[in-house]
Amino acid sequence: MANIEEHLKFQVDLEKRGAMFGAGPFFADNEIDWQGEGMVIIRAQSLDEAHQVAASDPMHTSGARSYTVRP
Repeated sequence: MANIEEHLKFQVDLEKRGAMFGAGPFFADNEIDWQGEGMVIIRAQSLDEAHQVAASDPMHTSGARSYTVRP
């Protein structure tokens, strides 16, 4: 959670640039518990661009989280 403020600023910037389609956490089936996973859907011209965007997220640059890019 130490990087959450920078992560959210990053997401706001993506949204302002029109790059983010949507984002949100994955809650447990009880709709209360959260284990830290989520998804960001971005608009990108290529998988390389998508990887660049994901890699620049403060959660990822800090090592707090890892990511997987899926087309």
